[in-house]
Amino acid sequence: KSRIKTVCNYSFLVLLTLACDPAPQARSLPERAVLANCPAADSQSICLQTSVEVAARAQGIKSLEGFQAWAKGKPGASDSDKNRRQLAEFCAEHKRAAPKLLETFTADGPFLESVCKLGHYPLVGYWGGKSSRYGREVAHVVVLLHYGHNVVCIYDCNFPGPDQRYEWMTRKQFDARTIKSGQRWAFCLAGE
Repeated sequence: KSRIKTVCNYSFLVLLTLACDPAPQARSLPERAVLANCPAADSQSICLQTSVEVAARAQGIKSLEGFQAWAKGKPGASDSDKNRRQLAEFCAEHKRAAPKLLETFTADGPFLESVCKLGHYPLVGYWGGKSSRYGREVAHVVVLLHYGHNVVCIYDCNFPGPDQRYEWMTRKQFDARTIKSGQRWAFCLAGE
């Protein structure tokens, strides 16, 4: 009984917050951009590589077509340095121009809001926190679709189904799930 009450209160809070946001509409991903996370050769996740290709497809950056499939044959898990190395290696192997990256470890609200408004799909380190999807800390990367004054919308490649694809949350919840030790890792593909 108390669980139902909590869900109803949470839903009411999200609806109220959405009503107060001046632009609560998230861009939806083109269907061809939607990819599900999968394991690499060593059974570790390649959520970063999957999310990179999702963002690239959504932005029309063709040089990264096949990046996820390529990454399946490599060791999984990733960080900023490995991400840059793999992008360069993939593009060199496929004789394609590597996209430019705009990356920060202090991604504040104005940065995230600006890159979303400019049509980029920023990728953000996601620790999960007490989200209803994870309920524990995770090492993950999500694609940011909307960063408004009050609400945020992400695409999580661990939940690619049509009814789970987009997760809305307050900015406070997003901050709790993406800021760790005072830093938030975010980057976007700034073009080819």
